[in-house]
Amino acid sequence: MSNVIDFLEMMGKSAQLRNASRAQVANALEGTQIDASMRSAILANDATQLQALLGQRPMFAIQMVSNG
Repeated sequence: MSNVIDFLEMMGKSAQLRNASRAQVANALEGTQIDASMRSAILANDATQLQALLGQRPMFAIQMVSNG
């Protein structure tokens, strides 16, 4: 899992990679040890699938102030 997180962090830091074509992202994925299904999700830009593969769910909370 850390390989995927490291790769996504690298994509976020790199303007070239962040705006890269699918082929350029595929080339960047070549030297990694990221699972094929995760590579497919990254290449498809499918955040939902990637979250599922990583066993993650979106995190959010609703806060309401009590007036009583």
